[in-house]
Amino acid sequence: MTMTQSDPSAAQRRQEAEQALAAAFARARTLFASRIEEQIIRIEQCRLDLASGRAPDRALGEIEAHAHKIAGVAETVGYPRVGELAAQVEALIGQGRRAGLSEIAILGEIEQELENLLDALEAALDG
Repeated sequence: MTMTQSDPSAAQRRQEAEQALAAAFARARTLFASRIEEQIIRIEQCRLDLASGRAPDRALGEIEAHAHKIAGVAETVGYPRVGELAAQVEALIGQGRRAGLSEIAILGEIEQELENLLDALEAALDG
């Protein structure tokens, strides 16, 4: 007999650990979902600031930071497409910076991917 078969408390501990993990996952997903609207608003404001030339380096940096955070968490909590799109936005910003493009030129390069990310965030917000 294996330890699991001979020790009912091992099975119970495993079941409790699985339940605790599921509860932690649900809390993380709920927390991520509760912040989606705020992320959308912040990204939109940065995009407007960037397009109007208001502190373009700061605005682009904030878009990049938001994309990085979203990319790092979204897939883990059950939003894989959101995570992929955020990673694309982050990567494109990095490529634009390395190529020496201006912030406004980078915005032009990422506009479609950024819109796709915002659409995916809005879809996730709607459930």
